[in-house]
Amino acid sequence: MVRNRKTTTNRAAIDENTVARAIADLKNGNGSIRKVAERYGLSKSMLHKRIQKSDPLCIEIKSASYKYTSKYTNNQVFTNEEEGLLEEYILHCSRLQYGLSFHQIRRLSFDYATKLERQTPEPWQDNKIAGVDWMQAFMKRHPTLSLRKPENTSIARNMSFNETNVKSFFKNLIEVQTKWNFTAEQIVNVDESGISTVLQAPRIVARTGCKQVGQAVSGERGEQVTFVGIVKADGNAIPPVYIFPRVFFKESFLVGSPEDSLGLAVQSGWMNSESFVKVAQHIKKYTHASKEKPVLVLLDNHETHCSIELVVYFRQNGLVLLTFPPHTTHRLQPLDVSVFGPFKSRLRATFNTWSAKHLGKAISISDIAGLSCEPYQEAFSRKNILSGFKKSECFPLNENIFSDDEFLPASVTDILIENGTNIAEEVPPTSENKRAELEDTNCPPITPEQVRPYPKALKRGPTRRGRKKKCSSILTSTPEKDRILEERAEKERKGLLKEKPSSSEDDEQEVSYIDSDQDRDMSVEEIDPLEISPPEVIDEDDYVLVKIYGKKVPKFFVGVVIKKMVESEMEPLRFYGHSTLVNPIPGDGSKSDYELAEDSVMELGTQEILHNQSGDLTVDETDEESESENAPNIATISKAKIKKKNEAKSFLEKGASSCLR
Repeated sequence: MVRNRKTTTNRAAIDENTVARAIADLKNGNGSIRKVAERYGLSKSMLHKRIQKSDPLCIEIKSASYKYTSKYTNNQVFTNEEEGLLEEYILHCSRLQYGLSFHQIRRLSFDYATKLERQTPEPWQDNKIAGVDWMQAFMKRHPTLSLRKPENTSIARNMSFNETNVKSFFKNLIEVQTKWNFTAEQIVNVDESGISTVLQAPRIVARTGCKQVGQAVSGERGEQVTFVGIVKADGNAIPPVYIFPRVFFKESFLVGSPEDSLGLAVQSGWMNSESFVKVAQHIKKYTHASKEKPVLVLLDNHETHCSIELVVYFRQNGLVLLTFPPHTTHRLQPLDVSVFGPFKSRLRATFNTWSAKHLGKAISISDIAGLSCEPYQEAFSRKNILSGFKKSECFPLNENIFSDDEFLPASVTDILIENGTNIAEEVPPTSENKRAELEDTNCPPITPEQVRPYPKALKRGPTRRGRKKKCSSILTSTPEKDRILEERAEKERKGLLKEKPSSSEDDEQEVSYIDSDQDRDMSVEEIDPLEISPPEVIDEDDYVLVKIYGKKVPKFFVGVVIKKMVESEMEPLRFYGHSTLVNPIPGDGSKSDYELAEDSVMELGTQEILHNQSGDLTVDETDEESESENAPNIATISKAKIKKKNEAKSFLEKGASSCLR
């Protein structure tokens, strides 16, 4: 079938209203077919065919089950009203961000026609799906529809961008704006973005029909540098900040970078609380913020922006800190709205040009600052910055910028919108008019949403996570500062804060003791990790909990004291990659204590220390009879197999009253 046939005659250009009046005259007996055709300027044969098909067409008759407007639509599967319902269903799914592909629309159309009990072509029945020709003709009949490539949006963003969160942010923005009356040059937006040494290549021109088109890049996986963009509401940009994944910063990293750029070095390459304090100092330097002339800083709710040290610095230097609600920066943050997109697009083109000029050479992190200079100057333009603030309505302020349709993706989940209602329960207004038109006729009110309901997530139960939900807040306000202090004190009390052990701590074991004669029920939670009792209170057969520092995280082991030694005779010894306590062997100076201890273990044969695949220590009892009375005693951790930390509680409940941590 020719899908794009061009007509060469004007036979199809017939006024359907004229044909309808002619058929009405014939049915009312106002002349013969020949006279009526001459009266309206129609062809006699065409009018005769229309009369023969007038019963199923029933033009202008309200009781008809079919209603078409063209002579070519007598074999059409759906009426115009039904196709209108299908069109509105497709658009509504797109607004929910669960749009339909061509294949899904074709399958939906077949199911819809089956529900309506319509006669469909044989290929539809054989394949259980509408045809490709029908799909293309449907798209031509409805020019409001087009095939688009969507942008991936996470479920968390769809859930969080709702009316409640947006109103809370604008409420805080109005509060600080009313209190300090910020001007455009006093409003700053800060955000981080990653620049990898390997970026997706831009589109190139290649041979038509080629299945695979490649482009040379620096490597399979790249190394990432954190880029911090800083813009002001007056359209100006503050020099950016680069965070390199190195321990020490080198000035060569910033060769060719934008003027007055700040370079930092963090081993992970990611932003942390310490480096963000330096970013805050960089902002203060270029905004001249003070308590007399404060500056509003808009940024996301990441934990590196919410440390108490940063809040104190901002309060002391006249910087007001306002955070966006989590997962809403794609609509509320000016940098994400209109700046970072053009910046990354130009950066890909620049990387591609550099690779073409430097054949066989890979881009390194020392090249990123220089390569990003030109894309930075083009993307961080006054036009893009002003457009971002205007579109997000952060300045000038307009809290009613977002319509209800833009909050529709949040209605898919069970998140309650304001006043405890969910917009998913509302019937789409676009379907009401179409449904009313169907009710006026004898057609059954069957809509596509009855065949394929709109997406709606099941109600979720409470999560097991103990993390508190964040929201938009003014971090520099006194209540928020007190809340951060309380959270930090709570973490310190629970011992959840990560401590960086020094080099001396890597080779030591911290031991605390509790008297075994105390007759009380003891659990792991009751042990104070900071309390270290003197070793004199420990007895033989007491249970102990040992903390051994590793390269990244400490490990815990539970054991039984076999032999009580004098504290001065005990020292930590690293044995087979693990720390264990041994009794130093009095030697004659020919061998070190470590060698004597190892020889003693081999001679006695009482303990065999093995490594398993998980790296845990295992102590097995091999030969107790071979131990002699004069042989040196070795303080071991346990007779039995050493338990892991998650088994410590049940192990201690079996009568243990002494513990070491």
